Amino acid sequence: MEQYAGGGGRPAGFVGDLKRLVARSILVFGSVALSMALMNANLFDEYRLGLTPVVLGRGTKLFGEGAGRRELALVEAREITPNLLLLRYAPASDGGATGR
Repeated sequence: MEQYAGGGGRPAGFVGDLKRLVARSILVFGSVALSMALMNANLFDEYRLGLTPVVLGRGTKLFGEGAGRRELALVEAREITPNLLLLRYAPASDGGATGR
């Protein structure tokens, strides 16, 4: 397999190139650093969040420090099981980033 030489060595560059080349969904699962890089480059078309009825009270922030405020629009809320909701959001029409 040939090594990919595009993207300028940056994850956001790589994913931006990949989005232009393929017509399939790209899923990021559980990587705060990668998610932050892609969010800051406005490469997320959709956010899918699983919500369970448990409050831990401490731990790592979902999107880490420095994510800034993002305005999102609810696309779908679906009950998967009695204890799991799937919430789908898209960036608001202005791109979502407010800088606050």
